[in-house]
Amino acid sequence: MERKNQATLILCTLTKLLKEFNFGLEIFKDGSIVFVDGNTEDRYKVSAKDFQDLYNKTEVEK
Repeated sequence: MERKNQATLILCTLTKLLKEFNFGLEIFKDGSIVFVDGNTEDRYKVSAKDFQDLYNKTEVEK
């Protein structure tokens, strides 16, 4: 149950940041995500590979 709560916290934090910076979020089957600027409708795509690379770079070694 703790891990589910942690996942919920992550989603809530992401949602709060999206709203604060006025971005929408689109998620595609291929794992890519697109941030949509609420002011200009510009789109910023992050591929699944880019997202995985970012995740790997931020991992803390144990």
